[in-house]
Amino acid sequence: MEVIEVFKELNIADNSEALIDELVGAISLDPVSIKNLAKKTGNAPLYFRDAWYWAKLKGFIYGVKDIQDNLGEGVSISTKLFGSDKDKKRNGTRLLAELEKIDTAEKMGYVLNATKSLLMGLIDNSLYFRLIDVIVDMLPEDLEYFSSIAITTCTYSGSLQINTLQRKGLLMQAGVDANADIEKQENIVTELGRKLDCYALSLDNEEHWKWHKEHDETSAGNYSVAPNIAVEGDILKLF
Repeated sequence: MEVIEVFKELNIADNSEALIDELVGAISLDPVSIKNLAKKTGNAPLYFRDAWYWAKLKGFIYGVKDIQDNLGEGVSISTKLFGSDKDKKRNGTRLLAELEKIDTAEKMGYVLNATKSLLMGLIDNSLYFRLIDVIVDMLPEDLEYFSSIAITTCTYSGSLQINTLQRKGLLMQAGVDANADIEKQENIVTELGRKLDCYALSLDNEEHWKWHKEHDETSAGNYSVAPNIAVEGDILKLF
């Protein structure tokens, strides 16, 4: 039985979605949701966490299968990440831990974009985990903002958002201005930042892809336009 058929048999989407609705209602202080949630989890307090994780795991599996089907035979995440017993244990543990931290549909899309880049041979395993670690550990607003400035050679003065991007390694100081506060220094996009935008945040954005190719021929490979990526439909509906 295929993996997706297993999810269908377990009715995970329906069960998880209903529980997630109750969780959202509870954190919005809806008394009915709180009461329903208490009934469902009173004897199994960890169930809500399990349901949320299963929903994300399903989204990732659906997305990867779709990518593999579109890329054709010979492309496999198993070969890329789990080729040996050592890699299976190490990379499997790392990937499961990262998936647990995904909290929005946008982040799931970015992780799947990075996964497609990995399967296409555009990035290696180390860069793959660097990218998804940054993605899951940042606010979606900061990721969106970073993508908007990633294809420029301008400098950006310190702000709360800029300083956050700097701490994540996406920006670095362009120099030291002795007359400016340490948090008001000018910053430029780093190599890690450009790779994050190219291979995850904007993989399906032709304008960004062409810009990165022109400014970094070696890492952008021989692709002249952004590869097509499908990260929508049932995957995004999980969130």
